Order: sequence, then C-alpha cells, then structure tokens
Amino acid sequence: MLGDSVNLKTVLRVVDVDHRLVESELSGYIVETTPTWGSILIHFDIDRISPGDFGERLDQFMVGVEASGPLTLNSRLVTLPVLYAGAVGPDLEVVAAANGLSTEETIRRLAVGTHFVGMISFIPGQANCMWLEPELVLTAPKYAQPRTYTPEGTVGLGGSSIAVYSVASPGGFQMVGRMPVPTYSPHPILPAFESSPILLRVGDRLRLKSIDRDEYEAIAQAVREGTYRYEIEESTLTVDVGVQVMSGGSP
Repeated sequence: MLGDSVNLKTVLRVVDVDHRLVESELSGYIVETTPTWGSILIHFDIDRISPGDFGERLDQFMVGVEASGPLTLNSRLVTLPVLYAGAVGPDLEVVAAANGLSTEETIRRLAVGTHFVGMISFIPGQANCMWLEPELVLTAPKYAQPRTYTPEGTVGLGGSSIAVYSVASPGGFQMVGRMPVPTYSPHPILPAFESSPILLRVGDRLRLKSIDRDEYEAIAQAVREGTYRYEIEESTLTVDVGVQVMSGGSP
C-alpha cells in the first residue's frame, strides 16, 4: 500500500511509482504491473528471481522514491466527446441536486474539468478518474442497488470519481452522459486501437467535452465508417504530491 486513504495525492504517487518501476532495474523481472487507487500489483517472473530476492530489491527501490515534492509524469491529454443529460444521462439532475447546482453548471464542470486516470478497473478498459482541479469537483452517492445494465460509453459519477464504461455492464455510478466513441475495441476498426484494445492508460488526463445530439450522431457514424480520429496530445504533467497542479504541456 502506498497510502492509507483514497485521494488524489495517493493516486499521483501510485502512478509515479508505477512509471519508475517500468524504467528501473527491476523491469527485467517484471511481467506486468497493475496500479490501483492505493497500491500496485506486480507480476514478476519467478523463474528469473525468487520472491525473497525480488522483495528485497523492491524494498531497496522504494527507499529511493520520494514521498513528497514535485514530480513529472508522462501524461497524455485525451479529449472525448460526451452527450450529457436526457435519455443518455438520466441521473444528471440527481448529481446537480446533490451539489446544489444547476444542470448547466454541472455539465460545465464535467466538460471543462481535467480527469486524471488513476486506475483501469473491473471491466476491460474501464477508466476510473479523479479531478485535478478541486474547485470543480462534483460528488454524488452511488446507486443503493446497482443497475444490471449500463450502456457502453456511459460516463458515470460515484462519490467524486468519474468512470467511463467501456462495455455494457452492471454499474452503480450516476449516469450523466454517453460517448459515441469506444474506449475498448478488441477488434479494432480505428487506428487508435492498433497497438492495444484499450484506449486509455493510467496517468492519462481526460477532457469530457460537451456535444449536442447532431454531433453525437455524426461522430457515431464516423466511428462506424472507421474514419473517426481521437484528440490525443502527448504531453507531460508536473505536480506536487500535495495535489497542487503546477503545469502541463508538451514535452
């Protein structure tokens, strides 16, 4: 565990440690890492190193990792189109009421906020995110009894976490909108999925820009035709572990 509670400070540190692990001398023994809100699951090759030796080397590695101060992460800025409210976002009014806001202001915060991907979880390609700007954060209770069905592309809010539903699945987050573009594609028809069936990565930043119904239908048609191109900017993010965002830009 890298933190005692789920918050942005812990998530940023987890992502930093995960990136450092992949670039460290331990990388030759590591098969895969799975970062979560507060910890990292490490799969390593026991044919190459014993659990005891790996544990000792991991302890030595962690001694050199700063627990505070500024850090710089490779962090893509990914902009995804979202149609908010109505039939595709039936819980938007619930979220607005829970925060004492109008539906217009609720959509504005969702659309202009920067959502940091801290975990890919539960279902293939599902990104769970936290706001980087504390003044924009929205919170809402989860469903008392989870839904049995959530459409693919749904954007949900549970607590203060945004979830992007990559496939149709059960779910308990408040449904605020829906994307006309996939974030998981095991049989890719779009160039963004040529290297991986999962679009979003831990450490990415999301902008969930608001679109209208006509734009939604036009983008959905472009996806079906294989002509849609995602807005993805390769960049870096400099932060401090005290959660203050300092800068972000192209490397």
